[in-house]
Amino acid sequence: MSTAPTTHPKMSRSVYAQLPEARRYPFPNPDGTVTVDRFGEGDEYFAVDVELVDGPLFTLGQIVVTTALLSELEAAGIDESVLADVVRRHVGGDWGELCSEDYASNDEALVNGDRILSQYRLGPIRCWAITEWDRSVTTLLRPEDY
Repeated sequence: MSTAPTTHPKMSRSVYAQLPEARRYPFPNPDGTVTVDRFGEGDEYFAVDVELVDGPLFTLGQIVVTTALLSELEAAGIDESVLADVVRRHVGGDWGELCSEDYASNDEALVNGDRILSQYRLGPIRCWAITEWDRSVTTLLRPEDY
């Protein structure tokens, strides 16, 4: 009797390398995966084994930023260049501040082609990154803009 191979969530090597050290476990697993505290809880219970891959996990399509997000960043004195990091994390599989169900939905979306949603905190501002199911566009916006 054969069993299907276990699949692990994926994360780009470059995003993994940029994670705070406290979120990365120091040694690779025997199966080649690495253990990551994806939710930043500081508890091994929340750690997940991820497969590291080279390059982006999906196509972003056209990248669009709402004027409301840009205005809020400017009002907070935050340089819009932080959005490059948002895009890098999003396409690399660090989904940011989401619940475990949303992390799982994004991991599944990499396989079945559904929409991908990430959330990040930029100082006092919450920023969503949404890549549409057909990978034609990725929108950076505030949750209130949705």
